[in-house]
Amino acid sequence: MHNEINAIGETAAFKNLELMRGRAKQLFIEIPSMDVQPDWSHIFTPEDVIPRIEKAVGGKVKEVFDGWRPLYLIEMDNSTQVVKNTEIGGVLGKYKLTLPYNDRYITSALVGKHIWEENTTSFIRENLKPGQVFVDVGAHVGYYSVLASDLVGENGLVFAFEPNAENNKLLVENLKDNNNVNVLQLDLSNTEGDVPLFIANDAGGHSLVNKSSNQEIVHVARGDDVLGGIPDMIKIDVENAERQVLEGMANILSTDKPITIIFEDWGGKDGISSWLQKEYGFREVMRSHADGTFAVTKDQSIKKHKERLIVHLVGSPDIPTIKGGIDAFGTKVVNMAQVLKEMGHKVYFYGIEGSEPCGDEYIEVLSADEVEDEYGPKWRDGHIMKRNDKIHTRFLNKTSNEIIKRRGRCDLLLLSAGVNHQRIAELTKIPLAVEIGIGYVGSFAPYRIFESNAWRHWSYGREGKNDGAFADCVIPPFFDLNDFTYSDKKDDYFLYMGRVVHRKGVKIAIDVIEKIGGKLKIAGPLSEDVDISSPCVEYLGTVIGEQKRELLSKAKGLFAPTIYLEPFGYMIAEAALSGTPVITTDFGAFTDNVIHGKTGYRCRTFDHFLWAAEHIEDIKPSDCREWGMNFSFDAAKIRYEEYFKQLLDLFGKGWYTINNERDNLDAIN
Repeated sequence: MHNEINAIGETAAFKNLELMRGRAKQLFIEIPSMDVQPDWSHIFTPEDVIPRIEKAVGGKVKEVFDGWRPLYLIEMDNSTQVVKNTEIGGVLGKYKLTLPYNDRYITSALVGKHIWEENTTSFIRENLKPGQVFVDVGAHVGYYSVLASDLVGENGLVFAFEPNAENNKLLVENLKDNNNVNVLQLDLSNTEGDVPLFIANDAGGHSLVNKSSNQEIVHVARGDDVLGGIPDMIKIDVENAERQVLEGMANILSTDKPITIIFEDWGGKDGISSWLQKEYGFREVMRSHADGTFAVTKDQSIKKHKERLIVHLVGSPDIPTIKGGIDAFGTKVVNMAQVLKEMGHKVYFYGIEGSEPCGDEYIEVLSADEVEDEYGPKWRDGHIMKRNDKIHTRFLNKTSNEIIKRRGRCDLLLLSAGVNHQRIAELTKIPLAVEIGIGYVGSFAPYRIFESNAWRHWSYGREGKNDGAFADCVIPPFFDLNDFTYSDKKDDYFLYMGRVVHRKGVKIAIDVIEKIGGKLKIAGPLSEDVDISSPCVEYLGTVIGEQKRELLSKAKGLFAPTIYLEPFGYMIAEAALSGTPVITTDFGAFTDNVIHGKTGYRCRTFDHFLWAAEHIEDIKPSDCREWGMNFSFDAAKIRYEEYFKQLLDLFGKGWYTINNERDNLDAIN
C-alpha cells in the first residue's frame, strides 16, 4: 500500500482500491510496520488506514500475517457491490463531468487540480475561436469536447468520436446540453470497416493497436470520408494509433487552409510531427512533454506555445526560507521561484512557517511551534544542522507526501540543500531531480547545477571523476535588479561584507587598509573570535535592506580575500550590480566571476593587495554594472530555459535531439 501511495499519491491509491470491488473474493494488502518503518507514519498508521481500506473495497479484515511488512487478508462482500462512476464539478472552473468508475488518470487529475493536460488545454483555449469547427478523435467522455463546445459557441461545431460503448454513453450524457456537438460512436483510422478495439483496465486506455485479451468490435472510417470538409482544429488521442488516423486524412492534411492538428506522440517516438512538417507543410507550434502531445498548424496567426512546466521547489528544512536572511540559499530559492514564474512555469514551494511565500502555491510543511519545540526559542537565529534529527526527518517525509499529492508526468524537482534533501528525491521518485545551486560539499542528484566552473571541477576531483557529465551545468547565482542601486559616485571607504571569520580573509583586508591609511567598514556577523579592532575599522554588525543597498553602492571597493576555495561568493555579483569593484584572492570561483583589471583585481601577495587598493579607482563602475548583468534574472532565464529543455529531451531522443529552430548558443556562456 505504501508503494502505491508513493507512486501515484494517496487519493489515486484509494481510488484504485475501489476498482477491486466485485472483481475478487479476497484481497491481500501489504502495509509497513510502524515499528520497522516509522517514516511512513506521516501518511498513515495501520490503525488509521485499515478502516479506510475496508470502506474502499467493501470488505473486512479476516486475518493478519505478521512480518516486517504485514499482509492483511480482506474478505470481500460482493453482495453489496455497487459500481459508481465519478461526478466531478468545477472542471476548468465551470464544467461538470461524469467519469467512468475505472478511469484512473483523468479522474485523479480533475479531482485534485480540476484540469487535465494543462499545456494542451491552454493551447486549445488560446487558439480555438468562436464559429470554428473542432474534431475530437478519441473523445473519451468529453473533457476536450465540452471545452471546445464552449469556445466555438453557438455558431461553431464539434465532432466527438468515441468508439467504446461505455465511454460513448457517458460522452453523450456529459454533452446532452451542448447543442453544437455531434457525438459519433466510431473511430477514425486509415481504413473503413469493423475492427477489434482492445479494452484496457483503465477507461482511457482502449486502443486499436495495444492488444489485450478483452476486446469489442467497433466501426472505423477514414477522416476524409466522414468529415466532408476542412475543420479548423483536430485533436487526436487514440493510444498509439494516431498515425493511422492521420493517414486517413490525406486530403484534409493537403489543404492550404489554416488548419491545426493536436496529437499524442510520447517522446516523439513515432516521428509524427516531422512527417507532417515534411510531407504536408505544417509547422510545429507546441510540444508538451508532460502531456505527450504536439501541435502543428498551417495557421500563420498561431504563435509558438511556450510549454509550462510543473516545478516542485523545496526550501530549507530547519529555518524559514527568506531573501536576505542568514542562509544564502534562502535568497537563491526565493529568487528561483520568481524567475520560474516569470518564465511562465507553475511553481509549488515547500517550506516551514515564516518562509517568504513564493511560487503559485506555498505549502507550509512544518509550523514554527514544531521547530521551536525541538531547537528552542532562538531557532531562527541559526543552529547546528543535524541531518537526521526529528525536524529534518519530519520535514522530508511531509514534504514528500505533499509533493506526491501534486506530482505529474515530467515534473521538475528542484532541491537546494544537497544531501539534506536527498530523502525527498528517494520518496517522490521524480526522475528529473535537480540540485539547483551546488556550492556545498556533497551532492547526489542525477542532474546538477553548480554555482561556478571552479566548484564544478573541484567537486569532480573530490569525487574522483576523470570524465565530465553532460547532464551537469553551471548557472551562476542571479539577483533581482530592484534590490540594488547602481552608483558611479563613490564615498571614501572600502567594504568587507560577510561572515567575520579568519578564512574569509578579514585580517588581510584590515592589514591592507591600515597600510594605505584608508577606511574599512565591516558588515556581517562575528562568527569567530577575530580581533578586528583598528582605528581604520568601523564595525556595523549584520546589515540588510536599504542599509546594505547603500553600503554596496557607495563603497569605493569591496574586499573578498577568501582563503578557502570560494564556491561563488554572492557578494561579488551584488557588488558588480551596484557598480562597485572588488579585490579578491586568485583562486576558487573568483577566477570565474572577477574580470581581472576590469571589474576588480585578483591578488596572490600582500603587494598585490596593496596595489589593487591604491588603484581601485581605475576600475569603471559602469564596467562592473555591465558584468553584473550576467547575474540578472533575464540572464538566468536564458540559461534555465536551455537546461530544462535538455532535461525534457531525455523523454525523447535525449542527447541526440536536434533543435531545428536554434540560432545561438548564448545560454552556454
